[in-house]
Order: sequence, then structure tokens, then C-alpha cells
Amino acid sequence: MKIYLFSDAHFGFSDKEEIKFIKFKKLLEEIKKNANKFIIIGDLFDFWFEYNSVIFSHYFKVLFEIYNISNNIETIYIAGNHDLWIGNFIKNLNIRTIIGKYEIKLNGKKIIFAHGDDLKFRIKTRDVLKNSFLVNIFKTIHPDIGIKIAKFISKISRKAHNSHLKEIPNWLWSYFDKVEGDVLIIGHLHSPTYSIRNNKKIACIGDWLEHYTYGILDENELKVLELEGKVIYTLNL
Repeated sequence: MKIYLFSDAHFGFSDKEEIKFIKFKKLLEEIKKNANKFIIIGDLFDFWFEYNSVIFSHYFKVLFEIYNISNNIETIYIAGNHDLWIGNFIKNLNIRTIIGKYEIKLNGKKIIFAHGDDLKFRIKTRDVLKNSFLVNIFKTIHPDIGIKIAKFISKISRKAHNSHLKEIPNWLWSYFDKVEGDVLIIGHLHSPTYSIRNNKKIACIGDWLEHYTYGILDENELKVLELEGKVIYTLNL
């Protein structure tokens, strides 16, 4: 069993879109050959919103590449704080979508996958942005105007969340210490890092914005690598 993990590409945000996309296609070629499952751990896009009959056109080629593997490899998309409006369009591409956490048992260990922003014990930005009244108002806005608003909201979200942390923060341990689980695998922090406490482990797989890192999980270990093959860390389960 090989599970490939990917997070925080924020497609649509930076001036490095073509570079990110070319590297992403290269990773997908590896996934096609080797993966049993592919899990996207949030923030694939810098902003995603589904109108009833419209999607933002500049995301099409990314979705097309994922669709090409989803028919043969189980593909799971966990929503992040930048793409929590994923809906039926993504589901129709044979991609399982999850708002919240995804759990599996692997070699007797309980593994929890989550983007990470939603694990703080506080009033969450997600609760506001998922408000059905606000969502329905946004749907009445022309998509060309909507994308401009989206970029503004995305900028606010980046400032509101303390990402790019080089160490696992205490608030993640405050969550994980209280729940049943052996390993918590997240994105959101952007830096490839991990922490071990009382036989429990939290790991961040990094991002596809600066580090170009991804994870490979099997029955024995989590390995986080750069695209060129350099191993950043190995975490035994």
C-alpha cells in the first residue's frame, strides 16, 4: 500500500503558476506508476468556489490532470481554508471530497488526515465562510467580479492564519492530545516538519508553493520528499 500525499499548492495565487504546474504533472506521473491512493490535504487552489454552472477557467488544466488519474487511483480531496467550497463539480470528477478529517487504519495505527486550520478550539473562520446565507449572496455575483473578491478574501485568510511555521505549534498538540489517534498528518503550516510526544506523532508534509514537497505513506513509515527525490524526513509509524 502506497498513499501519496499532497498539500498547499495554492494554484492561482503566485507568479510561479507554470512552474508549479509542470512540477505537479511530473509528480502525477510518479503517482500513476506507484500509488494505490492519492490524498490532497487542502489548499490545492488559492481560492475555489462553485457557482451552479460556472467554475474558474484557469483551474481547468489542474483538474484535468487529476481527473486523468482518478479513474484508476482512489483520489481524496480534503478541503483546506482556501478551498472549503468544493462541491459537486469536483465529486463528478471521481474525486471523493471531505470537509473536515479523514481517518484510516494502517498496520494497527489510527492515522488522521486534516488540513489543520480547523483544529483550533476557537471560533473558526470556516464557520463564517461556510454560512449558507453568505454563500448564496456570493453566487449572485458575476464570476469575473467574484474572482477579484476571491483574491481579496484569500489574502485576508493568509494573514489570519499563522502558516509557514517551522515547528508543530502547541495548538495542534492541544487538539491531538485529546483525541484517539496515533499519527496526525496535516498541511497548512507549509513547512515540512514533524513532532513526537507520548508515542503520538504530528507531521506536516510541506507545500507546493515554495518547498515542492510531498509525502509517501505505507504500512511502516511516512516519508516526505522533494520532487527531485531528496528525503526531507522519515517518520516511523
